[in-house]
Amino acid sequence: MKKEDALNAIKSSTSLDDMFNMAYNVLEHSPPISQDKMLMLYAYYKQVKYGDYIEQVEESDVSNYIQTFKNNAWSQVKNLSQDQAKQEYINFTIKVIQEDYKD
Repeated sequence: MKKEDALNAIKSSTSLDDMFNMAYNVLEHSPPISQDKMLMLYAYYKQVKYGDYIEQVEESDVSNYIQTFKNNAWSQVKNLSQDQAKQEYINFTIKVIQEDYKD
């Protein structure tokens, strides 16, 4: 998907829920993005879906090490309401598209 098409798809949605879902769908078909950006998107998405819950991890293996990074990102958006997290996810997705998409 081209940059302009991706932005228009998100911005033309009629409600916050539609914009959130479209942003998620656009990212599913996007070029690869940095791990830092993926972590922030993960955090907003988890905040939308589950609120302030943070998954517990044991410190024993590499997969748990990765989960610790995810939980750290998620904790940075703690206390955002579901609608606030959706809006932040949308805003961050637009930023990713503007910075990372090639025309």
